[in-house]
Amino acid sequence: MKKKTISILCSLALLSVFGGCRREPTVSKDSAPTETVESDTESDRISDDSGANEPTVSLEADTDNANGGDSASSDDPSDAGAGDTQVSDTRPEDAFTCSISADPSSADPQTILTWEGLTLTADYWDPETLSLHFSAENTSDTPLTIQASGCWVNNSMQSPDFSLSVEADASAQGSMTFSQDGFSDSGITEAGRIGFTPVVLDGMNYSTLYTGEAVVLDTGLSREASIPAGQLLAEQEGIRISFVGSSDSSLWGTDFLLCIENHSGQNLSFEAADTQVNDTAVEPLFSAAVDDGKYSVASLSLFSDELESKQISQIRTLSFSIRVLDPTDYHTVLTLENLSPSLS
Repeated sequence: MKKKTISILCSLALLSVFGGCRREPTVSKDSAPTETVESDTESDRISDDSGANEPTVSLEADTDNANGGDSASSDDPSDAGAGDTQVSDTRPEDAFTCSISADPSSADPQTILTWEGLTLTADYWDPETLSLHFSAENTSDTPLTIQASGCWVNNSMQSPDFSLSVEADASAQGSMTFSQDGFSDSGITEAGRIGFTPVVLDGMNYSTLYTGEAVVLDTGLSREASIPAGQLLAEQEGIRISFVGSSDSSLWGTDFLLCIENHSGQNLSFEAADTQVNDTAVEPLFSAAVDDGKYSVASLSLFSDELESKQISQIRTLSFSIRVLDPTDYHTVLTLENLSPSLS
């Protein structure tokens, strides 16, 4: 009887100790993620009421999608292109969301990452230079480098310039700078919401040490984005590809802009294959990563040197296929074949 009583008392004591433990969120945010952060307090679930489907477009954005699927809508149901489609920029449920100042003179710093002695703070957004400014402090004995993946602005995937190195037991400042051409091509006038995932690298060999949780920074500016008007090339399984124009590039030769909308339910990568110019095989440069519910305007670039070597002085016809890949293991999910934009 005494042994049984002692056993019960010990069990009650252990339950009392562990019942009081709590994992506190380390980031100031509007709504804590309901799956990735455990807390005794109840987090509000995010309600996504922006998933109305477009009448003529099969981009299925599930209104109950936990990733906050966004939808595209067109004023002209007969338009084959995306044409000034307004995109609703919702907050993903699995991301920390913070408000930051869009006025450099009144910065409102927000801590967005803490890990092993490293603290990353978003200081402010500068709309004049299209730069997001950060401060970092590293109290560890290892030099670290902070980068970002999956960057987007107002639901448009972007490729900013960002790499912040912090020496051991030191602090540093840096900025994530976006391209004005990238904003213009994507129909972005202001950066209302900026999303990305911070990644911590070893400052010596650049191996990945830690991948943080997705972050969304709200600048208080307009969140609207207008998908560029274009010629519809393919639409299948929630993926929509349009040709939105071409331009001469001093770096490559000729760029053909493709707008890729992804409402497939998963993050995807895209690459070109089987490309022909004037019925002659060529090797273009094209790669795009598009998260679910987002879109990307990316360039399919043709090299002038290659065209000259194949005696192509004028591009009369262009055809290509797009391989859709799973970015986790890069196996082909879908191939969209024989896409041929009208170049006249």
